[in-house]
Amino acid sequence: MKRILEEDETGAVIGNKFIKNSILEEIQQKIESLENMQLETVKRILDQYNLDEIVLERIGYRVEWKTLDVESALVKKIR
Repeated sequence: MKRILEEDETGAVIGNKFIKNSILEEIQQKIESLENMQLETVKRILDQYNLDEIVLERIGYRVEWKTLDVESALVKKIR
């Protein structure tokens, strides 16, 4: 089943979930509109879709850890 979904161009298999491209685009737009790019803030958006930060790389972002404290982690656009 996973192999079939990986070939489906309407979405992406991320972890063990299939996420439609339209949902990924919606998440990306919400993140781009944020002024505060702290991981905690971005996670609130991901939580609305029952997703975790593994999705971020797929939509062009990465988590930058300054310390082990999640409150200091920032989400950055991959260049």
